[in-house]
Amino acid sequence: MHFMCPSGNCDPEKTGHGRLAVEQLNPVDGLQKLCKWVEDHGVRHAAGTNAPGVLNAEFMISKLGLAIFLSSLWLGVNVRG
Repeated sequence: MHFMCPSGNCDPEKTGHGRLAVEQLNPVDGLQKLCKWVEDHGVRHAAGTNAPGVLNAEFMISKLGLAIFLSSLWLGVNVRG
């Protein structure tokens, strides 16, 4: 999963929340076990987020080690109810 930054100035690691994520963001206990179970059982999966932009979401997903696991990402701003 990879997205481009149109302005070229979108490095989440340079923002306040990005610096905190680098230092403090960790997957919840059991997340890797759940991901393995999902893959082993052929369950379709995607991520949904209210993150304020694709790069923020991609950044957090990569920090949690889920970039390879997830093939689809839905941003809340793109979903209409």
